[in-house]
Amino acid sequence: MKTSRTVCLISVTLAVGLALTGCSLPGTIPLGSPPVLIGDATQGSTDRSASISGSQLCVINNSTSSMTILWQGYPDARDIPVGERNCNSGYETDHKNDVSAIISYAVSGDAGTLQEIKVAANNNWLWPPEASATVRVDEYLWKGVCHSFSVGETRFVETGWLRGVLTRLNDSADNKEFELTLTDKLGEIVGSDCS
Repeated sequence: MKTSRTVCLISVTLAVGLALTGCSLPGTIPLGSPPVLIGDATQGSTDRSASISGSQLCVINNSTSSMTILWQGYPDARDIPVGERNCNSGYETDHKNDVSAIISYAVSGDAGTLQEIKVAANNNWLWPPEASATVRVDEYLWKGVCHSFSVGETRFVETGWLRGVLTRLNDSADNKEFELTLTDKLGEIVGSDCS
């Protein structure tokens, strides 16, 4: 009986404490709004009433391949023309990534073959900000970058056709900022096991 009373008191204390501090969940960009297409990382940011930052991930296509990106929560894939970028930001309170997407690209010289890269960024309040860029090696094995990042830290992923450079940029007022730059690369798939 003493345990349930203690749990009840703790729950009430936490609820009252949150109410008194004015802490609430941040707003999000309405579903169906286009992600940021061009510009700096602060474009399209939302007001945040909680002290936890979200994550923003920008993908830059510096390759010769045409590619599309399908962001989690959006109904349609968007083109990322050569030399352009596509960004998205968000904040998830569950055990999900703040932002995630699948990048599809045609292998240069073989327009009928599509390859995919999974990307994600997350700023969990318990751990350092993390990001990933992975490619499927076989049915169960994903390789690439899947790590926590410090500001300025860069990691690399090789898909066999593209080279990815994933960097954590300086934080903005609302987000932990990440950038994935994709360039042409011929070689084997290189990266950590991210299965």
